[in-house]
Parts: sequence; structure tokens; C-alpha cells
Amino acid sequence: MKLKHNKKRNTAFLYEVLVRNLTKAVIEQDEKAKDSIISIVKEHFSSDTELKKELNLYQSLTERDDLHPFIAEKIVYEAKRLHEKLNQEQIFKEQHEVISKINKMLSKDAFNVFVPSYKSLASIYQIFDKTTPVKTKVILEGKVIKNLIAGEEAFNSSMPPVDNLVYNSFVKKFNSKYSDSLLDEQKELLSKYIVSFTDNSTDLKMYLSEEVMRLQDILSESAKSEAVRQDEHLMEKVQKVQEIIKDYKGAAVDEILVGQILKIQKLVKEL
Repeated sequence: MKLKHNKKRNTAFLYEVLVRNLTKAVIEQDEKAKDSIISIVKEHFSSDTELKKELNLYQSLTERDDLHPFIAEKIVYEAKRLHEKLNQEQIFKEQHEVISKINKMLSKDAFNVFVPSYKSLASIYQIFDKTTPVKTKVILEGKVIKNLIAGEEAFNSSMPPVDNLVYNSFVKKFNSKYSDSLLDEQKELLSKYIVSFTDNSTDLKMYLSEEVMRLQDILSESAKSEAVRQDEHLMEKVQKVQEIIKDYKGAAVDEILVGQILKIQKLVKEL
């Protein structure tokens, strides 16, 4: 079934482009690109924008929750109903602005990123598109519903495993390029984050669970040390970071959380 899909008019794809280029900017320590991407996200994907509203609908149809078929059908129906109420002219305008800024502030190559959920996002794009033939739309809805019903296990089993040679080659190049600029724990965190799509972030989440505990322990010991207690400004910083880490329990693993942990790793190393 050949689908008409303009990826640059797919709000969820645009968001993925920004997220993945942000990860790249963090790894390469490209502050200009990082700041540019953050400014685009803040302006066009804040809670009151039409793009954010549309993105929420895309995400509601891509989350794998092992749902009952009836509930999955209701979610698809409700997402379509709410999408029809969105201001399509405003969405088109905001998309145009985002595309223009990516081209000018980053580069046209920024769109050439690998998005694991690309096919799912393309299907949802067609479901939301009023010009999609009824038969095609119904078939695609069936696939989305099947995905919502399948749950994590079925999704994971459908993902092709990463070839060991490809993975090892990536790690070797990564370590070679950033061996002098990043701590070992930072390189490990970033490498796990970059390939986290292959196992639905399972390995990354396990690593973060242990790493956060390690960071907490070091911060607690540092707070007891004489040097930190005598420095009021430093003590305040340590306590503030301790409060931030407490909020990580149950938090979604995204580029913002990873970025914060990278900074905390550096602080802890200095302590």
C-alpha cells in the first residue's frame, strides 16, 4: 500500500528531528546548535501551541500500553475527533516556521535522521489526513490499534536486533572522538541513550537506576565533608542537586533528564 506522506508536515516527525539533533549537539558539545534547538522547542512545542496539541495526539497513538481492543479503538476514535478540532491553518503556519528555522539555524541535513517509529508516525499522519481514502484509513487504523493492543513485548520482538559489528564500530568511534572531552560515565550514558531504541530503553533504564544511586551516595558523602560544609555556596549547590535527583524516580527518560545527569556526573567528579 503506497502512502502519501510529507514527513516535514508530520508534527511528530519534526519533533523527533529536533530531539535527535539535540542529542547530537550535546554529544558534539555544539552549544550553538543546542541552544537553537531548545529555543525552537520552547517556542513551538509549549503547552499552548497547536503543534504541541497535535503532538500529544500522535503520542497517544504510539504508546504501547497492552490495552484492551475496545479501549484501543476508543483512543483512536477520540484522537481523530480531537484532531478535527485543531486549527489546521495554525498548524501549517507553525510547521512552516519550524521547518524554516531548522534549515536556517541547523541545516537541511538535520532532517536526515533515523527515527525508529517513522512508519508508525507516517500511518498516523494518514489517519489524520482528510484526503486519505476511507479503505486505506481503516486499514491503517487497524494497524495502530494492533500496536496499542500488542504491548511492549510484542513491539520489542518485532524490532530487528542491532548487529554486534555495527554497535561495536559505533562505540569504538564514539570513544575515540570523545575520549578526551567526556568522562567515562558520561560516554557510557550517552552511548546507551543513543541506541536505547533497540530495546525500548531497557538497558538505559537499568543503567540509570544504578547510576542515580551512585550519584546520590557521593553527594550525601560530600555534604558531610568539612570542605563542603564550610563553603556555604557549594553546600547550597549540593543540596539543590540532591533535591533534583529525588524527582528522577519514575520520571520519563528523555533528552532533558539525560542532559541533567550528564551535568551532575561532572559535578560529582569534581567533588
